[in-house]
Amino acid sequence: MKKRTLILLLFFSAACWGEWTKVAESDDSDFYVDYERIKHRGAFVYYWRLVDLAKLTGGDMSIISYEIADCEIFRVKTLQRTRYSGSMGEGESSTAPEASSSDWRQPSAHSSLEWVLKAVCGE
Repeated sequence: MKKRTLILLLFFSAACWGEWTKVAESDDSDFYVDYERIKHRGAFVYYWRLVDLAKLTGGDMSIISYEIADCEIFRVKTLQRTRYSGSMGEGESSTAPEASSSDWRQPSAHSSLEWVLKAVCGE
């Protein structure tokens, strides 16, 4: 019975978050996108991004964000951000929606954000 429960738990947790694919890395973080949950709406792409931190930062080890990319202008806006005490979106969490006036950001050249946008925009 315990084995069946564990298998079901693993199945549903994987189904909930899908599969994270690493698209960029830096000295202090790895950046992932869940390609299974990308939604295309014209020039806009809605996607989930996970940042896995190399060390504890402000009580967080990872951050999962729901974002919108404008692939024509090549910019991004964060719609929701959830911080986790554990690696890869595990552990205690705290969620806060981003302010509706959250600014669009354009990535710096050769930045992790540039690599994430290229990945979700198909460049």
